[in-house]
Amino acid sequence: MTSEQMQSTMEFIAAQQAKFETQIEKLFESDTRLREQQATLTAALVRIAEIVEENRKESDRRFAELAESQKATNKRLAELAEAGKATDERLNVLIHVVEEHVVRRRNGKKRKK
Repeated sequence: MTSEQMQSTMEFIAAQQAKFETQIEKLFESDTRLREQQATLTAALVRIAEIVEENRKESDRRFAELAESQKATNKRLAELAEAGKATDERLNVLIHVVEEHVVRRRNGKKRKK
């Protein structure tokens, strides 16, 4: 190999080395940006998971309240149904008394024409 060829080869190697160093520097910068973005996304994901958990707990609490409210409503409806039965019984007694009264009046007094 001649001195000129050796010089040319060394210049080529030096140029390639400089190119590789530039590319490696860009890769390091890109890696740094990606790590920062990953950290941001991880923090956002953690916060979303916390929010989901808070919402789940709140939903559980509200469903428990709703279940208790429904029990109270069912109890009140049962009480109203019982009260309705008693009212029906009293109305039936009243209807019977009125019917007997009307029948007795008709049978006791005939209409005059």
